[in-house]
Order: sequence, then structure tokens, then C-alpha cells
Amino acid sequence: MKNFTQPLENFLELGIFENTNSYFRNKIKITNSIALVLTLWLYVPFIVICYLYFPQLILLPIFATFFTMSAFVFNYFKYYNVSRILVSLTGVTADVIFHSAVVSPGEDFVSVIFLIQFLFVLIPLVLFSLKELTLLISTSLAVFAVFVSVIFLHKIIIVDIDQAILQQGVFFNILVFAMPFTIYGVILPFLLSEKESEKRTLDLLQTAKQKELEAQEAGKALEKELQKMKVLQEENEKRKELDKNRDWAVQGIAKFNEILRSDNTDIKELSFSIIRDLVKYLGVNQGGLFLISEEEEKDKVLELQASIAYDRRKYIIKEILPGEGLVGACFLEKKTIFLTKLPRQYIKITSGLGGETPRCLLIVPMMMNNTVLGVLELASFSLLEKYQIEFVEKLGESIASSLSIARINARTKRLVDELKMQAEQQSSQEEEMMQNVEELRATQEESLRKEKMLIAELEKAKLEIKKLSNEE
Repeated sequence: MKNFTQPLENFLELGIFENTNSYFRNKIKITNSIALVLTLWLYVPFIVICYLYFPQLILLPIFATFFTMSAFVFNYFKYYNVSRILVSLTGVTADVIFHSAVVSPGEDFVSVIFLIQFLFVLIPLVLFSLKELTLLISTSLAVFAVFVSVIFLHKIIIVDIDQAILQQGVFFNILVFAMPFTIYGVILPFLLSEKESEKRTLDLLQTAKQKELEAQEAGKALEKELQKMKVLQEENEKRKELDKNRDWAVQGIAKFNEILRSDNTDIKELSFSIIRDLVKYLGVNQGGLFLISEEEEKDKVLELQASIAYDRRKYIIKEILPGEGLVGACFLEKKTIFLTKLPRQYIKITSGLGGETPRCLLIVPMMMNNTVLGVLELASFSLLEKYQIEFVEKLGESIASSLSIARINARTKRLVDELKMQAEQQSSQEEEMMQNVEELRATQEESLRKEKMLIAELEKAKLEIKKLSNEE
């Protein structure tokens, strides 16, 4: 069946191309259908009828067939409006001329032919729609004008035909027989197009539903992609934040390395420089640096080397025993203490700084080779982040190392100064001794000289005594 209908389907789609829109596809198919049905079931039979009964009018159905079938040619060359106008006007024109020719002036019109004419008037309504309002109105008016012209043409067109044929029942039966084919040719393509349009609408609805499902799936996929993008963006933001924090920590370590590489023989000044810049770099409110004393083990205490609060240097003499308060506990446990909930007076009791109650308190041991050399205490009215705490912990190791070196340097300097002082004292003593030796030598020489003078005088006296004795 498909092999039989496929050529007919292809013929009815003559003039339809890939780029033809859906509206004209439908109209082209309807135009071709009406042209084919009218030609096969109306014009061709009337050619036979005219050949048998009205040879004078045989050219009418022939021309009607020619002009109607030319619609396929016009459609093929994309003259869609011309083809529809031809199909609309050809049938009604041929019918009006035929009707005017067979009805003599003063006679009644043949009702069946008149009804066929009326059916032709409906063709423009099938071939055009309100989307083409101008063509619809103009073509309908032209067809209607031809339709009503029969009133005048039957008085003008006079053909010598055998009127007796019109009285025969066979002619009337032929016209009645032609009536359903005319209806079929005019109405059925429209109904079929409506059915096809309904099918197309259902297909479109089905396609739309499928598209909606696909869109929902695409939406879900897009939502997943957006979720992935959001996760990636969050990860990227976290990575940027981590990079920013890492850069901040690296810059901080570099900054403090410069401080720690400076003159580190004065522990007090170095400690103050460290705690001052640390408080400023972290944006905290106060801080203190404690170092374990260098006395014997039983006398060791944590001494406050430097402290700063609200950007002012604080001169506080403070000593904390190991294990005493938070600072002492941090020293013994060798672990960072970070508190975010403190009683109002808690810092005054257990902290080495005193003052108002902060929002958070950070106490970090400064260790070198697992030995705690001191403790950093920082208090802030804003919470410290994890990366800031890790920065202080890492910095504590560098500070411990630098302060250890500073202590060694200070001790070395002190020893050098003591040795220098001892050397200077020894040199002074040696100079004094040499001076004393010189003085002693001069005294000794003077004594020897005086002794020699005394001996000489004694010898002189002896000689004089002896001389006096001889004279007597």
C-alpha cells in the first residue's frame, strides 16, 4: 500500500522544499490536492460530457484542466500565491461561463450548477487564512464577483446548443453525480489539512512535552553543573583565601626575620620590638613576651621581658612561676592555649598582663629542640583565625631560636666585658707594680749610694783617727 500511495504523496508535495516553512507546506499540499481532485473528478469527466453533448463548450473544461494543473508548476517554482489564485478562479470562471452558455435569457438557472458555483466560492477560504488577510479578501471578492456575474453573462453569452438535452434526466443526474466530487475536491482537502494540523498539533504537543522533559533533564544537569561550578567557585575562593593567608604568613615570617636578624644582644629591646610588631601585624589589642630566667632550676621563673597594650609600651615588672596561671601552664605543658570565652576578671587572675576581659586569649610556647624558652601571650577583642594562630606558633620557634642566640650573645658579651675589665685591671696592677719596682730600685740605688758615701766618710774618719794617733 505504501508503494502505491508514496508516488501520490510525493506528487501532492510538489513545491515543498527543506527550507519551506510549516504554514506554506500545509497550503501547498491543500492547493495540490484540490487541483488534482477537481481535475480528475470534475474537469476530465466534463470534457467527456462536453464532447458528447456540448462540443461547442469542450474548450472550457480543457482550459480549466490546464490552468488548474499549472498550479503544480507554479508551486514548484515557489509562486505559491499565483497557484492558489489560479485554483480559486479557474473553477468558478469555467462554471459561470458554462452555466451562462447553457441557460438562455429568460430561463431559470440550473440549481445544481448554481450550487457547484457556490462551492467554488468557498475555495479561497480553504486556500488562504487570516494570516494572509489581504490575499484572502481580494481573492474572495474576485471569486464572488465572477460568481454573481452569471446574472449578466447568461444574457451576453449565447451558444447554439440542443436545449432538449437540458430537459433530459440524464444530464441532471450527471450534474448531481458531479456534485459530491466537487464537494470532495473543495472541502475534503481542508478537512484533511485540519486533521493533519490536529495531528501536527498533537505531535507538537508531544514534542513539546518531550522537549519539556529534556529541558527538565537539561535543567537538572545544568543545576548539577551549576552546583559543581558553585563548589568549584567555593573551592577556588577557599584556595584564594588560603593563598592569601599563606602569603600573609610568608610576609610576616620575612618581616620578623629582619627584626630577629637585627642587633640581638639587648634582650629587652629585641623582646619589645618583637611583641610590638607582632601585636600590630596581628591586629590584636595587647601582648606580652615571657622568658625563663637563667638562674638555677629551683629559682627559675618566667620573667616578663616586654609588653604592649593599645599601641603603648607598658613597663611592668612581672614574674610567674612555672605552672602558675595560664602562662605557667603553657610553659609546663608545652602546648598552645586558645580561649574564646573568658569570665570578666579571668585574665586578671591567670594572665600576666591584666586589664579588661578580651574576647580571645592566645598563649603560645616558644620552643627550641623541645625545650620551652618562653611564652607569648596575646589578647584581642576580635577572634583570631586558625591561620593566625598557626603563624604565631611557627613564629614562636624562630623567636625562641633568636632569643636563645641573643642570650648567648649577651652572655658572651658580658663575659668578654668581664674579661676585658679583668685584663684592664690586671694591666693597671702590673703598671702599678712596675712603678713600685722602679721606685724600689731607685730607693735601693739611693741607699747604695748613701751607703757608699757613709763607707767613704767612715774610711776618711778612720784615716783621720789613725793620723791623729800617729801624731801623738
